[in-house]
Amino acid sequence: MSTEEDSDTPIAEIERQIGAMNRRWRVRDVSPVGDGYNDSYFLTVDFDGNERDCVLKVNSGDPEWVRVEARLYHLLDTRTDLPVPEVYASLDHHEQVSTPCTLMERLDGSHPPPKPGDLTEAERTHLARQFGRYLGEVHRLASVDTFGPVRTPADATEPGGTAGAIRDAGLVVETGREDWGTWLDDLMDHYLEHHRETRFSDLTPPIREKIERETTRMDASFAPVIGRIDHDNGNVLVDPDSMDVTGLIDWDMVHTVHAGYDLVCAEQSLTGLVPWDHARRRRVRAALHDGYSETNAVDTNDDLRQLYLLSNVVTRQLWLSEWVPEESADAIESRHRDLIQQLL
Repeated sequence: MSTEEDSDTPIAEIERQIGAMNRRWRVRDVSPVGDGYNDSYFLTVDFDGNERDCVLKVNSGDPEWVRVEARLYHLLDTRTDLPVPEVYASLDHHEQVSTPCTLMERLDGSHPPPKPGDLTEAERTHLARQFGRYLGEVHRLASVDTFGPVRTPADATEPGGTAGAIRDAGLVVETGREDWGTWLDDLMDHYLEHHRETRFSDLTPPIREKIERETTRMDASFAPVIGRIDHDNGNVLVDPDSMDVTGLIDWDMVHTVHAGYDLVCAEQSLTGLVPWDHARRRRVRAALHDGYSETNAVDTNDDLRQLYLLSNVVTRQLWLSEWVPEESADAIESRHRDLIQQLL
């Protein structure tokens, strides 16, 4: 058994959480996973004589995300072929232990290299094709009737309309909008308020103008789908030899979106800050669409793709100062600016 002294892990509290899930379960080993929006731990748990390697995710500031993720894992595990962990138990609320917390299967595999440029062309396109196929499955669950962030009913301050898979999973869309353009414009308004405080503040007005112009004339008939949004390699597990995806993890920031928006988010995670017309983008996009067409119908629109990519890059700029080493920030800023100018 690891100790609090050698792992900085709250062993006693974790043991209480597992005991609250099932009093016969015993924690045999604990180690922290690493950085994340909410804390996670690798555990070995004795399930009444059967030891399993598990992951425990606990609230450390974003409780609504932990509650959403547990329900989404169950939905995806039972309704799709996606490689997501089985949820063994979860606690939304408990009088004796800190909640929410979720105990789930620990999947095999390791994270791909964090930088898209560290992948070979073959590895990148293989990942893109798999991402596309899996997103086609997720988007096929559909039957959602509004756009917005996904929440549990208890966490939604203004529960919007919901239907189909979201309802079946015990979730709702908060402050849901029936019109995609209106919701995207509202979302980007929120992000751009913070964008004014970044090193890219001089670009905020033209970005605002571009987004407002494009969302105003956007097709209002788009159907909402469950969008994963955050496709960064830290949320993916692969077999390092084959680059076959063994796990799609961290589904706590899910929104309902236009399908094309989710595909562009995946494209950006797999390409990095290369120019709009770069060969890497073309190859990744083609592979995403090839994979998507295996499980769903692809809707392509280059004008919208530019808008969606602009929105995605703007969102990433809000966090640039937090995740980029100071010595690299100027070079990365220059690449951000070059890409933004192309998209404007």
